[in-house]
Amino acid sequence: FLWSDWRANYESGVEEEYDITGADIEGEIPRALWGGSLYRNGPGNFERGDERVKHVLDGDGLASLFYFPPGGGRVRFVSRFVRTEEFVAESEADAMLYRSTFGTQKPGG
Repeated sequence: FLWSDWRANYESGVEEEYDITGADIEGEIPRALWGGSLYRNGPGNFERGDERVKHVLDGDGLASLFYFPPGGGRVRFVSRFVRTEEFVAESEADAMLYRSTFGTQKPGG
C-alpha cells in the first residue's frame, strides 16, 4: 500500500463519461462474475474551477458498470455522472454553487 496509490483515487479526472467494450485486461476475471454485472458508485469529480472539495464524499456522484457476458468474452465498462440540476449548473458555471453535505460550503457559507 502506497499513499500515492490511495491518493490517486481522489484526483479528479476529466469530466467525461465512458462506454468501452473489449479493453485489454490484466490478470484473470473470477468465473463467478461472468454472466453478471458489477456496479460501483461514489464520488468522481472533486473540483470545480479553482476550488477543491473539503471532504471526499462531497465529490460529484459517478456510477460505473462492468458487464461480464456469459461464458466470457468482451467486458463492457460504462460510467455516467449523476446529472442533477445542481450538477449541471455547477458544470456550466465551473464553480461550486450548492455544496455543504459533508464539509464543503458554497461561497458565502
